[in-house]
Amino acid sequence: MVNDATCHTMVEFLKNKSKAVQKVIEYMTHLKTWNKMLHAIQMDRGSEFVKDELISWCDANGIELQLTAPYLPSQNGVAEWMNRTLVELARAMLTDSKLPLFLWEPAVVHATYLQNLSYTSAKPAATPYQGWTEKKPNVSHLHEFGTPIWVLLQGQSIQKKMLPKSQHRAYVGYDDGSKAIKYYNAATKNILLSRNFCFLTLSELTPPEDIIIENPPEDQGENSPLCEGEADSSTHSGAKNQTTIPQKRAAESNIDPREPQRMRGILLDYKYLNDPFPNKEEAGIASVAKEEAFTVLPDDDCRNLSEAKASPEWLDWERTMQIELDQLKCMGTWRLIEKPLDVVPIGNKWVYVKKRNKEGQLIKYKARLVAKGYAQRPGYDYLETHSPVVRLKSIRALLAIAATRKLYMYQIDIKGAYLNGILKEHVYMWQQEGFEDGTRHICLLVKSLYSLKQAGQEWNIEMDTKMRTQGYMRLQSDHCVYIYRVSEDFVIITVWVDDMLLFATTIELKDKAKADIEAEWEITDLGKPSKIVGIEITRTPDVIAISSSKYIESILIKEGLG
Repeated sequence: MVNDATCHTMVEFLKNKSKAVQKVIEYMTHLKTWNKMLHAIQMDRGSEFVKDELISWCDANGIELQLTAPYLPSQNGVAEWMNRTLVELARAMLTDSKLPLFLWEPAVVHATYLQNLSYTSAKPAATPYQGWTEKKPNVSHLHEFGTPIWVLLQGQSIQKKMLPKSQHRAYVGYDDGSKAIKYYNAATKNILLSRNFCFLTLSELTPPEDIIIENPPEDQGENSPLCEGEADSSTHSGAKNQTTIPQKRAAESNIDPREPQRMRGILLDYKYLNDPFPNKEEAGIASVAKEEAFTVLPDDDCRNLSEAKASPEWLDWERTMQIELDQLKCMGTWRLIEKPLDVVPIGNKWVYVKKRNKEGQLIKYKARLVAKGYAQRPGYDYLETHSPVVRLKSIRALLAIAATRKLYMYQIDIKGAYLNGILKEHVYMWQQEGFEDGTRHICLLVKSLYSLKQAGQEWNIEMDTKMRTQGYMRLQSDHCVYIYRVSEDFVIITVWVDDMLLFATTIELKDKAKADIEAEWEITDLGKPSKIVGIEITRTPDVIAISSSKYIESILIKEGLG
């Protein structure tokens, strides 16, 4: 039953439809005791409702009974839509929690409870609960349906001391009257109430804890560390030999403890294990082309600032580093601030790449300042990281269409693409490596920086918003392919991070797409494409050929097979 003025909903479960009239009368009587004046009640013409008992009761209490037309449930749309909403919510909760289907009743009750505490589009000013009770709801007690919970055992006739005091149960709702939670006992298949419980999920992330470091005994040398067992035993010997220091990152040391250290065998780079698509500049050979159709030869670049300074090409590297810093400052990527006490800044590093054309000739030097995103803490420095790129299948398919339909092709690069995204989180970073100003100031990042966990997502959101504003439609099958139609003509744009390919049926549409992109971001005009995502493109009047010969050759040379 839905109150039309506030959208407040109440559900009752019946064993058979013959009880429907009795429940309706009981509910309306309950409303009268709470001074809720009823003016009319609307329902369909189901036989369970249209009975003399209900009609007489409504007439006696001055309540208008409104009935819908036969076989036209849309006239009772509010109730029908709420019924469907609750069923969909209950189905989703049961599916996600993997609880038995016979718990559909508590699932519907919990869905109704949540619906009453949620804002609706019909009444955006207040929740149904607030409109019904004239009180703002407290939602601090809410948890997901089916959340694991530990419930204290109580009421046992024989309490055995060595048995656990609580048992694992599943949360299925909240009871406002007793201020207790409802939980499901799988052993007895019952739903019970309890106020003595503990949820397993953390309500909030906790900051890093202090580390307790043991002072070595006087008779032990400086280079004789305690083994794990000895350290544990000394912890209980007393607090006078303990020193508590706050956990922090090494800020000014040249040795970064997060960097992989040389060990026997093959050392895995753990910062990439949970990131199958690492930043393209740090990925080395997987780097994507830039201002020209470039290729990157493995082991051809400096790996850090020290190697760049020791290189005979240092002047070229220094010049391109300064260009990169000027661009970052121009775009307002960060602000220098005093370091707050509770902040843990992340580091940064320079990545160096020599850009070459598809013949392997050196075109330019490229230096990029990247954040050490692998040191970011989830929940503090970032929340979401998903960022799509165009599928290679989509590029191959469009190249085939371009060959058959004689489409005009064009390639554009967005300068500093990742620097356009606006960060929602507060991310702090040490000053840029090699260009510190000598103060204790740190950088508060305003815009995203390469290698930040959320940098790709923020750029994708920025790019998608601007493309849609310009009238381009995003394909459902590939979220990095956009199309703009004019009658039978069209232009298609594919996006791989900051590289865009344009496929147009007319020169006018190609020029329009280029102008639209240039109006939003600074671009590099690459002209007709010769390489994209490591794929070399060769076009003749009738054929478009693709290959990866230079990449294969570079791998053979690296492995000594060339």
